[in-house]
Amino acid sequence: MTQKENIGTSVLQLHVLSAHVSLHVENLPPNFPTQWDKVMPQMKEILALGEKIIASTSPDDQRAQTTSFCLDMGIIIPLYTVASQCQDPLLRRRAITLLRSTSRQEGLWNSLLVAKAAERIMEIEESTLDETNGCTSGPDLARSPKVKPFFELDAKGGRLRYFQGGQGVVEEVFSW
Repeated sequence: MTQKENIGTSVLQLHVLSAHVSLHVENLPPNFPTQWDKVMPQMKEILALGEKIIASTSPDDQRAQTTSFCLDMGIIIPLYTVASQCQDPLLRRRAITLLRSTSRQEGLWNSLLVAKAAERIMEIEESTLDETNGCTSGPDLARSPKVKPFFELDAKGGRLRYFQGGQGVVEEVFSW
């Protein structure tokens, strides 16, 4: 296969894994963190494929300087899935680092903007942890049922809405 075909195959694999993870996550019972262990291998593979694609599509010195534009979905949504939903903070941080390492625009999805939103979601969730229900590292991170993030994009940037106990719905705006 050519390099272009290898990249295309990797992107397809990435989307299959992401769809599998998303379907699994949607069907999880609330507050059942051990179920996340079943999709950790897929999340790790998403990160490995993301790293491979980023490394093969742009040299290190050009990643942050030039924005890559594409109307098709590529790596941003699968990496955002890991960054915003993974129970392992180390994997989440790795996904955020990957999103930040390349300046990509895939449809409305901008890698740098999405990285900011994913990092904010992680900060919010980790701020709700206490010593009895979670930790700040390792795969046992228990997501707080008090935080239910929803991120949407438009032509001006993105909006992160989340429910946080005692505050109701909170909205934060991220601009391009």
